[in-house]
Amino acid sequence: MFQNKLFRRIRVNGIVAVIISALFLGTACSGTSGTEGVTGDYEWNPYVWSESLTKAYGESAKEATFNCIKAMMNGETSFDCPNEQDIPNIQSIAYIVCPYFFKITEGSVLPGNGKGIIEYTCSKEEAKKIIDDFAVSVKSVLDASIAKGDTDEIKAIMLHYNFSKTLDYDMVALEKDDVDITPYRAVVERKGICQSFAMALAHIYLQVGLDCNLAMGSSDMGPHMWVYMELNGEKIYIEPTWEDTHKGTGLSFFGIDTAFYIRNGYTVFSDLFMPDSSYNGNISTEKYKPLWEMKEITGIKRKSRKLVISYIDASGKAATFEVKK
Repeated sequence: MFQNKLFRRIRVNGIVAVIISALFLGTACSGTSGTEGVTGDYEWNPYVWSESLTKAYGESAKEATFNCIKAMMNGETSFDCPNEQDIPNIQSIAYIVCPYFFKITEGSVLPGNGKGIIEYTCSKEEAKKIIDDFAVSVKSVLDASIAKGDTDEIKAIMLHYNFSKTLDYDMVALEKDDVDITPYRAVVERKGICQSFAMALAHIYLQVGLDCNLAMGSSDMGPHMWVYMELNGEKIYIEPTWEDTHKGTGLSFFGIDTAFYIRNGYTVFSDLFMPDSSYNGNISTEKYKPLWEMKEITGIKRKSRKLVISYIDASGKAATFEVKK
C-alpha cells in the first residue's frame, strides 16, 4: 500500500521538476492541436481496470474495488468484501481507479464482517457533486484528444499532450502539509505535484483501455513519480510533470527511458507502484527521441491514416514525426 508518509514526502520533488524543466527548450505550440476527427462523444467510465492491477492485487481486489465504487456512487456506507486482505489494497488502487475516493472519504476503508466500511467526509449530495465534477473533467480531456479510429499509440500521445499542457505545479504544496495533492485535484483543477499528475494521467489512460503503471525514482532533491507503459511492444516512460512548464510543447517527455532520467541525475527504482516482478527499472528506447530534442511543436494534424506532429528540431529546422494508424 502506498503510505501517506511517502505520499507526502514525494512533494519535495517539485523543486526537481522546476529545475529540470528549466534545462529543456520548450515554447507554446503555435499550430493546430490535432482536433481533426475528434468526436467528443466519450463518456466517463467509473469502472476502469487493467491487467496490471489484476497482476498486482488479484481478481478478488477488482470485485471489492468495484463494490466500493458502486457504494460511493450510491452514497452507501458499506460494500461486500469477503476477502479482508483486499481492504488495505483498495486505497492503493483508488489512486488511479477512483481518485475521488480521497475527496469524499477519510482515505481508507475499514473491515467489518465481510464488508468494507466507508467513512465519508461530506454529505451524500456533496459526494455526488464531487464525483460528477470529476467525470466532467475526465470527459473534457477525452473529448479533446480522441478521434474515431485512433490507435493506442495515438491515444497515448494525444491524451498526454492535451492533459499535460494544462497542468500547474503547486509550489505551495512544498511548504504546507495541508494542501490537496490528490490525483482528484489534478484532474478537476489541473493543480498538484508529480504523483498527482502521474496518477491522474494513469486514470485517463485506463478510460480508453490503455494499461499502465506508475514508476518511481529519486534524485538528491527527493522522490519522483511518472507513468510507465508498454505500447506496441515498446516499454516507455511518460512524464507529465516536466511538461508542466512547456505549456504547449507537451511531447518532449513522452516515450523517454531510464537513461533519460539517469542523465538528469535520477536513480530509477526497480519496483513499480503496482507490484510487477517483471519490471526492474531498466528500459531502453529511442523511438520517440526526435520529440525529446524538439524546441517547439508547430502543429499536430490527423491525416488519413496517420498523426503528423510538426516541430522545430534542436538545430532550428522544421521537421515532422509521424505515427501511423
